[in-house]
Amino acid sequence: MQTLERKKFVLYHTPEFVGGEKVQLVVGMEFTEGGFRPADIRAIEELPVNDSITITSLKVWRVK
Repeated sequence: MQTLERKKFVLYHTPEFVGGEKVQLVVGMEFTEGGFRPADIRAIEELPVNDSITITSLKVWRVK
């Protein structure tokens, strides 16, 4: 039986972010409805484990 991998990400919003500085754990692609461009979503989906990407004031780490 094949199982789907559940990706886990840590999001870091810098103090310049409208909501202020915060850190958040996200499982899967729960944040795809948050106004990301399709190119950003593809880049996040393809992110290797233990790698990170910065999109505007948001830093995304893939932890699993």
